[in-house]
Amino acid sequence: MDKEQLKQLLSEFSKQEILELISDKPVNKKRRRGKGKRKNKSSKPDFVNKFDEMIQNISLTNEEKKELKQAEQADSTAKTNPFRGRREEVSKVKITCVSCNREYEMYPSQIHNRNRWTCNRCLSGRHG
Repeated sequence: MDKEQLKQLLSEFSKQEILELISDKPVNKKRRRGKGKRKNKSSKPDFVNKFDEMIQNISLTNEEKKELKQAEQADSTAKTNPFRGRREEVSKVKITCVSCNREYEMYPSQIHNRNRWTCNRCLSGRHG
């Protein structure tokens, strides 16, 4: 058998098949992927704010440093909106279904027309 015939025969097999034929130990083909240990979550590094690192490494001109200080002072003296986060808590409203005359408690945003409001049971046809 010459080299060309041998190369042709070997090209038909994959590397894994050739290694299985050469090695003496039996290969476990039933082994599932991912059977090993899971990675620890602690192996991840803690969060690092790269923006702060980048800012510390940048060399600023004198004018840029002055502008940065002025911006910090403007931020500290700026007034916050006094009405932000002061919405009144919404309470439920009692409403009667037009079809079954039962009383329900709903949020006002869920009621489009008080005179024509129908409950979900009556809308879907499931009368109790």
